[in-house]
Amino acid sequence: MSRFRRFRARRRTGVRAGLVAVIVGVLTGGYFVVSALAAPTIPAPTITGSPTNPTSSTTASFTYTDSQPGVSFRCSLDGSGFSFCPPSGVTYAGLTSRGHTFAVEAVQGVSTSLATTYTWRIDTAGPTITMTFPADHGSYGAATWAAGCPTPGICGTAADASSVQSVAVSIYQESSHQYWTGSSLSSYSPVFNPASGTTSWHYGFTPPQAGTYTVQIQATDNLGNASTAGARFRYQPVTPPAPTITKKPSNPSTDSSPEFQFTDAWWPRISFWCSLDGGAVQPCTGDTDHDGDRHVEGELQLHDLSAGPHCFSVYVMDEAGNDSPPTTYCWTLTSPARTFTVGGDLTTPLAPGVSESLDMTFTNPFSNPITIAAGAVTSANIAITPNQAGCAASNFEVSQALTATVTIPAHQATPLSLATLGVPQADWPVITMIDTNSNQDACQDATLTLTYSGIEATE
Repeated sequence: MSRFRRFRARRRTGVRAGLVAVIVGVLTGGYFVVSALAAPTIPAPTITGSPTNPTSSTTASFTYTDSQPGVSFRCSLDGSGFSFCPPSGVTYAGLTSRGHTFAVEAVQGVSTSLATTYTWRIDTAGPTITMTFPADHGSYGAATWAAGCPTPGICGTAADASSVQSVAVSIYQESSHQYWTGSSLSSYSPVFNPASGTTSWHYGFTPPQAGTYTVQIQATDNLGNASTAGARFRYQPVTPPAPTITKKPSNPSTDSSPEFQFTDAWWPRISFWCSLDGGAVQPCTGDTDHDGDRHVEGELQLHDLSAGPHCFSVYVMDEAGNDSPPTTYCWTLTSPARTFTVGGDLTTPLAPGVSESLDMTFTNPFSNPITIAAGAVTSANIAITPNQAGCAASNFEVSQALTATVTIPAHQATPLSLATLGVPQADWPVITMIDTNSNQDACQDATLTLTYSGIEATE
């Protein structure tokens, strides 16, 4: 008997609905071969009606068709499950402002087509508005207003996913209760004046008078969505008065760290700004030296100034940015006086026509040696006062000045005499009692007081 059995399979309807199966089997070496015939393909639908993209409408209607007669349709929105929808079309309402996707597929019997999709965006929001100038609750003067935008006025930016179509500006003055018409404050109803530009916009305007203003910006996108933004500002073009300096150093002065204080008629609606010798301007409002004096309007403590001429200036700025004229005070700082002691007594009595060399003494409290130049001690620096009545000072004179240069070492607390400093006696000052060729008995036994002043030394 043959090992192979050949048989003919019967045609039968497959178990799976929608498939016509033909099973032909040949048992060959233990293998059984099966083949199937695929169901007919349904073409994907065509969407014939849909919302515009983008749109501001929150309702979307769709119509669709298919080239395969007798099909049904199933629809899906934003990835939801497909469900049967009318062949005449479908409408969705109450949609949110964002992107959406609609899908439709054709169905016939157990066969389903590929889905056809449509994506669109719903935009119900107006443009985002940014005001660059003026700032909300800002105060401006003539100069600060002119500097707010590239050209004087109100300016800013606007942005929208559907593009900005237009920007308009409304300006209201609170004191007059009137709106700007484009040429004057003369309307009691809001007037929106068109600005130039869209994403970057500008409206030329300078407040015609002082006061508080409210500005409203309205921007509209290409879908007709509108939004508004606003600001309230104060315009004050009047210049404040110059301040008054109430405390300052004398002129000339030896104070190298002087303090200035000042006041202004517009206090406290102003701030003070100071500079020295045309240098950098610094704030100087209130108790700047922190000494606890809270009643001072403005002050500035200077430190370690060099000797010479100086000029201090102060001006005020109001809340609108207006500057007053400056108030200036100039003075000269002299080097603070530093003293050293000078002494020296006569050791032998004087008589008419008799002279005696004066062995002067000096101290030096400073950290550097000091030098007294030759000729620095003369009759102008030594006063002679007799202590006895009837003995006139005119009986005596400094007949020779100091004729040598004297250097006193640093930190010399003990007086050093000219002799100790090595100055020859011939160079010492000389005191003489003048022979007047008259009776000078009144000066007998008189004591002379020598007073030294005005002697200068250099380090």
